[in-house]
Amino acid sequence: MKFTGWRALGAALVAGALAALAMPPLYWLPLAIVGIVAYVWLWQAAPTPLSAFWRGLAWGTGHFAVGSYWILEAFYVPPADFALLGPPIVAGLAVVLGFFPGLAGWASRRIIDRWPALAGRYSRLVVLAIAWTLAEWLRGHIFTGYPWNPLAHVWGFATPLLQGAALFGVYGLGMLTFLVLAAPTAGWRASIAALVVVGLAGWAGQSAMAAIETMILLPRTTLWPMWLPARMVLCDPIIVDSPSPVALWIVTHSRMTLLSPMEVRVRPPFHFKSCVFSPMLANGKISFPFPSTVCPSMTTCE
Repeated sequence: MKFTGWRALGAALVAGALAALAMPPLYWLPLAIVGIVAYVWLWQAAPTPLSAFWRGLAWGTGHFAVGSYWILEAFYVPPADFALLGPPIVAGLAVVLGFFPGLAGWASRRIIDRWPALAGRYSRLVVLAIAWTLAEWLRGHIFTGYPWNPLAHVWGFATPLLQGAALFGVYGLGMLTFLVLAAPTAGWRASIAALVVVGLAGWAGQSAMAAIETMILLPRTTLWPMWLPARMVLCDPIIVDSPSPVALWIVTHSRMTLLSPMEVRVRPPFHFKSCVFSPMLANGKISFPFPSTVCPSMTTCE
């Protein structure tokens, strides 16, 4: 069934919204497959590059409207004098952010129309994935950037699958994620290849995690005294059940400082560029000498 006109825009809007439910904190990964597959199908069926742009814009609007729901909470804090402004502001932000998936659709379609040799089943998907990644990078940098919900975050529930960010960065992992999620549009062979890639990436990530020391990253903020007792700063022991050496780090913006005198056998093999909230980068069981309700957030880095 083909969608045209407003139906295509409506389908794109719904598909983008569904894909947002695969992001933290829900991690409904099958909906990411549905959303990205719909994005690619609508892009392929678009009669012109401009039509591909509008469909991508609609997809991005739905995606970021759902993904940015949390902004509404600020408007409803008592006395909530500006509560009525919340929904239109979030909707307007979603339209602005939707420009970038639209840009990816437009640019990739222009390239394929200009060079028909790239219109093959696999090559056109690679072109679209590259355009998607460049647009995502642009979204994260232009006008100081808004890198919220990059596609790679769909793997936040599976720490081994996040390890690719150490090699490719969050945007490179996002491009690979796009290809994996969009594989059904290229046929059953591509789908099987995508499953194999995910399996191998999980195995490699788990192997890398077992080979390095456990790292507990504690975000250092102005709320530090509320999060941790003062004695914690003085390196009171954290009980860690792990087969690997342990290092305790404090994260201050982009700098990382080794706080604990615990053994560090090897220098971490990762280049820490930025941090994202997701399951910790560790292969052991951690318990704290105080109630978990005051524990800091666990953070993993690229």
